Amino acid sequence: MSLDMLTVLWIAAVGSSLLFIALTGLVGLMYLLTAPWPFRRKRRPGAAPNPVAGAAGAEPSDQDRDRRRRAAAIAVAIACAERDDAALAATDAPSNWRLMHRARQLAQSKVRPKVRS
Repeated sequence: MSLDMLTVLWIAAVGSSLLFIALTGLVGLMYLLTAPWPFRRKRRPGAAPNPVAGAAGAEPSDQDRDRRRRAAAIAVAIACAERDDAALAATDAPSNWRLMHRARQLAQSKVRPKVRS
């Protein structure tokens, strides 16, 4: 082998190894960005979970009932408003671009070729 060929092979080997190292680093960074394990909170072994408000044995107070009733009313109002908005958006009205295109098509004169017999 000539000296030029050895230089070319050495440059190709170094370049390809740097390329694969860079790709490996990129894949590793993408994995770190999408992996769920860094975002998990560690629990202390002696810590008890937070008690749930309104446990099975507790009777809800009037204030809790009123708050739940208001939350249900707000949820129903939001659902009705979203349904009304969806009905308004679902109407099939042609856009301005479509109207302009139709007007241009109608304004163009159609020339029919003469048929020779």
